[in-house]
Amino acid sequence: GSGNPDTGDDYGPAPDLDHANPELREALKHWLQYLQNDIGFKGWRLDFVRGYAAGFVDEYVSATVGKDMFNVGEYWTDLAWNGSDLDYCQDAARQRLCDWINGNNKSCTAFDFP
Repeated sequence: GSGNPDTGDDYGPAPDLDHANPELREALKHWLQYLQNDIGFKGWRLDFVRGYAAGFVDEYVSATVGKDMFNVGEYWTDLAWNGSDLDYCQDAARQRLCDWINGNNKSCTAFDFP
């Protein structure tokens, strides 16, 4: 299709939104503000955050609840295996989570959903 280059990973069962599109980002922020102000949401749990650049998360959080509230993103990461055994050292997987948190200016924490 048309649009901007993808800023994250694909996920087949869900639509791929163009977060680089300013109109889409404004619409998402408006919707999040509605959830915050009219419904009463205090923080965000974001699904499959590998699907778009971490910087967009900071934009959405900053425009709404702020980084002082609890915000968490679901970041799937591959673990290290040795054949059929899970490796003891999972530093690389943990580092990918830390890199994503740093990429969103620490406005959102993360959990792995392997």
